[in-house]
Amino acid sequence: MLPIIKRRRNPSAPAYPNPFWALMQQKRRRRRLTSALAAPFSLSQLISHWKLNESTETRFDSHGTNNLEDNNGVALGTGLFGDAALFTAASSQWLSVESNPSLQTGDVNFTLCAWVKASDLTENRTILSKFNADDSNREYDLYYDADLETFAFRVSSNGEDEFPVFAQSLGQPNENTWYFICAWHDATNDKLNIQVNNLVPNSIDYALGVFASEAALNVGRNATSAGSAHWEGLIESVSFFKRVLTPEERAFLYNNGTGLAYPFPN
Repeated sequence: MLPIIKRRRNPSAPAYPNPFWALMQQKRRRRRLTSALAAPFSLSQLISHWKLNESTETRFDSHGTNNLEDNNGVALGTGLFGDAALFTAASSQWLSVESNPSLQTGDVNFTLCAWVKASDLTENRTILSKFNADDSNREYDLYYDADLETFAFRVSSNGEDEFPVFAQSLGQPNENTWYFICAWHDATNDKLNIQVNNLVPNSIDYALGVFASEAALNVGRNATSAGSAHWEGLIESVSFFKRVLTPEERAFLYNNGTGLAYPFPN
């Protein structure tokens, strides 16, 4: 005679037959799974975020203390999340903050992200930089390369030598079109990377570290007198992290091309 095996009843199950109980349990499991997949975006090691939507001369750091000062009258234009900083290259306009330890990098992980919309791409155009070739103070430069007709990210290991990576997955960008650009130095895996619009990142092997320069952080130009590569068009929602964002986080910020405004859902 076979032994009788008693099944233990789920204590949360109703004591009487309920045709909706199984469906309710299924929905609960689905909600738990969805919640796990849509984990909050982490603001961990976000040093500064600039919305660039102010009409004042000062563009405030919404997350840290690195407020940007206006140079030559940066205007306002229509952005993705309201207003955005509108730069005119002919007027040599840019935003800046002096270098300090929070903005300096070195042989560390860091990520730069920004939304940009250029109205002219016939010349080199700088988005975000800590880069001054005049006094060997090159650190990093996120820019558009007019010769190669694509976005690029370059760093220096010693303030003089430059090492670039190009956004080949995107190719040539269009004028008057919004692009979401992330560039990062991965000191853990010795890589230099750039990604546009959540396409496949472009990477190069790079193990020399990044020079922690005294150059000011500039939005809309680099600080080299012989060709500062002023931006022409709109820039908004600029972030500086001292960590490498995960692929899921970069996709989250891109949000299928519509973007997410700071402080991001977290």
